[in-house]
Amino acid sequence: MGGAGWGKTIDVDEVPRFAGRGRAAAVFAAGPLAALVLSQVGLLIFRYAFPDPFALELYRPSEVLRGQVEATAGAQFVLAVAVGLLGFALVALIPIPPLDGFGLLWSAFRAPGRGLQGYRLWMDGKNLGVVILLACCFFPLAYPLLLIPVDLLGTPLMRLWG
Repeated sequence: MGGAGWGKTIDVDEVPRFAGRGRAAAVFAAGPLAALVLSQVGLLIFRYAFPDPFALELYRPSEVLRGQVEATAGAQFVLAVAVGLLGFALVALIPIPPLDGFGLLWSAFRAPGRGLQGYRLWMDGKNLGVVILLACCFFPLAYPLLLIPVDLLGTPLMRLWG
């Protein structure tokens, strides 16, 4: 649950910065941006394949991800895939190691100072980032805390196609 699955995480030290910080940031932004673009294509397909005018205006991403959408099986599948990709992209941009958002944050600095290096030590080296992410996934509230940023940032992106 706390690993990368079959994938391999890229450490910020593995990305060469000699070609510029922009290229290093592009390495970390490629995955979330690809998922974000694919989610918008999925929402566009949903909008025109299933012309329910209220589906994208009524539901939040967390409701779609939890299966609380009243729609046909095909519509629910397309919407769930699109919103799943949207949620993946938004969560990946959170600046906590091992997520890509930390790589973007690290690449933004010309020379990361002691404060950011200490943050990296605790969050990445001592795996506190993974513990925080797991706690946000499984904290016993109405729904996981990680869905709050997905709802805040993902709802306007869903409403674009409504």
